[in-house]
Amino acid sequence: MSYFFPPEVMGSHIGASHCHSTRRRHAIEFRGLTALFGHMGIELDPVKESDVEKQGFERYIKLHKSLRSLLHSGNSWRLMTDDKAHQISAVVAKDKSQAVIQIAQLAMPTNSLKWSLAHTWIGSKSTLSGFST
Repeated sequence: MSYFFPPEVMGSHIGASHCHSTRRRHAIEFRGLTALFGHMGIELDPVKESDVEKQGFERYIKLHKSLRSLLHSGNSWRLMTDDKAHQISAVVAKDKSQAVIQIAQLAMPTNSLKWSLAHTWIGSKSTLSGFST
């Protein structure tokens, strides 16, 4: 998620499991959730991918389509954490009735204590449900 551009104008693509520019490998779950907060696309030839990869593309494309109106019309937030190993991004509906929150672990956590996410900025009639890999 960008500090400067809203999600609807940020291109975010699911690439191949083996990244040609960094030489790193990432699971479809990581790539799908990373591409979720933007103008999602696929940046590879899906015909050449395995059935597991194709199922992953389908899963994250469906998820993005189901959240697209919220992602492209809500208010974007980057929440502060007490640990630099965590990054929290959120998109909250203008009426605060729904939100999509992504908590990413960027490195090994500095603290071993559990923490909770307070969401007072979401409306009182909303429900908090999760989606994980």
